[in-house]
Order: sequence, then C-alpha cells, then structure tokens
Amino acid sequence: MMPLLVPRRLLPLLCLSLLACPTVIEESYEVLAQQLDGVWVFHYSEPPLVTMQALHSGEVLVIDGCLEIDGLAVIWHEDQLATVEDALQRVDQGETVSLSFGGGGSSLDEGASLEDFPDAILEHCDPRGVWWASDDEVEFL
Repeated sequence: MMPLLVPRRLLPLLCLSLLACPTVIEESYEVLAQQLDGVWVFHYSEPPLVTMQALHSGEVLVIDGCLEIDGLAVIWHEDQLATVEDALQRVDQGETVSLSFGGGGSSLDEGASLEDFPDAILEHCDPRGVWWASDDEVEFL
C-alpha cells in the first residue's frame, strides 16, 4: 500500500474507516491560516510528501467567515488557492458553486475529536471536520 500522510492521532480512525492501516509518515508540515476576500482558508506550509487520494466534492459555503465544503475545513496546496479564491468570488456574487478535489479527511460525525484538527483551523473556525487536499486539480462542478 502507498504511504499516506496521516497525523499519528488519526491513525486509529483511518484504520477503521479503510479496514487497513496505512504507513504513517511523520507530520512534516504546518497548516497556515489566511484570509482570501475576508474568508478564512487554510493551506500547507509546504507540500506534504504523500497524501490520500479519495475524491470529495461539495458546495462552497462561507460559515462564520470560514470556507467550508460539506461542513469540512479544507487544507489546500498553495497552488490551489487561486481556484479557491475564484470560487469565493463567485459565491460572493451570489452564485452556487461546487468543487471537486482529492485528498482525505476526518469528521466529528465519524468519531474524530477536535484534538485531531490543526490548531490554525480551530483558532478561526468551527468545522465538523477537516479535509487534507491532495495536489490534484480542483475542479468546478
């Protein structure tokens, strides 16, 4: 199995959801918070070596000043932020916008706890979960 970038504290949850335990690479990145058009978004301080490759999609929503997709705060790659900013501008203009992107995540609904979420997210937002985006292209639906 290909190694996944998984924080050690999420390993038991991921093992249960995948019915297999991935190889763990130590967290070697920091999650940074920044505002795009007045909305909090999050990105890796440096690209992770390997990420999960599940596909996720959902409507782009701004909840209490934070970008959420399907109740999840997303940690983007820096080169994806231009697409995210475009999506936020469309939402600000009244459009309904949905995005599709790869990665992997955890949610409170699936047994994660707030301790599993990066501090940078919890300092600004209160999502139900977190999605660690892969470096695949982000697509508008």
